[in-house]
Order: sequence, then C-alpha cells, then structure tokens
Amino acid sequence: MLFRSNIDLALEIAAEKAFPKARSIFRGFSTYQDRDIPIPTLNTELRKYQVLGIKSMRYKHDNRLGGCLVDDIGLCKTLQTFTLLASLYPGEKKQSLIIMPKSLLFNWEQEIKRFAPHISTYTYYGGNRDWDLAVDSDVILTTYSVLRNDIELLREKEFHMVVLDESQNIKNLNSRTARSALLLRSECRFALSGTPIENNIGELYALFRFLNPSMFGGPDEFTRM
Repeated sequence: MLFRSNIDLALEIAAEKAFPKARSIFRGFSTYQDRDIPIPTLNTELRKYQVLGIKSMRYKHDNRLGGCLVDDIGLCKTLQTFTLLASLYPGEKKQSLIIMPKSLLFNWEQEIKRFAPHISTYTYYGGNRDWDLAVDSDVILTTYSVLRNDIELLREKEFHMVVLDESQNIKNLNSRTARSALLLRSECRFALSGTPIENNIGELYALFRFLNPSMFGGPDEFTRM
C-alpha cells in the first residue's frame, strides 16, 4: 500500500483548485477584446488598434500575467502603456517603475506630461537622484544603468508594475542587466520592444523569464523543448 504524504495531498488539492482558474484565464484570451473596460480620457484620440492593445494589457494586468508589446511600425507602445497607467492612477497605492535607455528618458517625461498630466512622475536618474522624492510619485522613470547600480536598493521595493522599454537590453540572461531585472518585485510586468529577437530564440526566453518567470522552466529545460 502506497503512503501519500500530507505534502503530496496538499499539492494535488492545490492543483485541482488552480487548474479551472488557469483554464478560464487562457480562454479569456479569445474574448478580452469584447470586454467593456473604462478607457481613461487622454489628451489624444486613441485608434481602434490601440484600444485593443490596451484591453490586452489590462486583461493581463488584471490576471497578473506579464506581456510584451512588439512592433516596428509605430504602434505607439508608450501611449498604450501610459493609458494603462492612467487607468490605475491615482488610486493605486504602489508606484510603478519604468526602465529604459537614457536616450528615452526625456521622451517618456514629455509624453506623460502631454497625454496624461494627472500621472505624477519622478525621474530617478543622475547624481542627485533621491528615493524619498521618488516614492511621492505614481510612476518612477529610470534607466538600465541606474537599475544595475542601484539594484540593492530597488530589489527591496515592492512595485505595482515594472515596465521595460527597449527590453532587448535583457536579451542576455547572464548579463548584469538581466539579472538585476529579475530581482525586481512587482505584481505584474510588461516589456516594450521593436526587436524582441535579434539573434536567437534564447533572447525570447530571457524576456519571458522576466515577464512570467515560471512559464518555461529553467534555461536547460527550455533548450530541450
């Protein structure tokens, strides 16, 4: 007679409870476009495909799944992202963190002020960066270099959402940038990129290891797949 430990039984019960929920979530990918969700009013008119993208992001957000916005033809990934943010703030207590190359900091600052001025931001960059000031804002903007340099501070924080712009910066899973990004704690994650795969499929794995850490298992397991 086989002996089943309490741990085995607990895992089996947890799986039985989780499976219907997971099945419902994945079925929802076929119908999220029909959801009637409030789209915040911004200082611009959104196109239909942008509204669809926002609905997709909101569905993933509400189910705590990570997602990647990919395009090379001007999909306005940043606009869709801060439309999602505008639907969360004010109201959400935790800050969201957006990480990008230094060259994009000014663009993010100006675009949020232009289209969603009710979102408060702090640019956490440079020698005068002050975390005490940063936490008074809704959204914190920073760079990959600051992520690497300040990871011991940032890894201790709880963010609502972390967004990586030009997310191919973490394509090398063994790089300091990728390892730092994986240490961040948040309720959901998004990535924006025009080139999620530049050289090999392993770069896509690195991206989804950040977005949904348990989806594909370890690197060796993914390679065997």
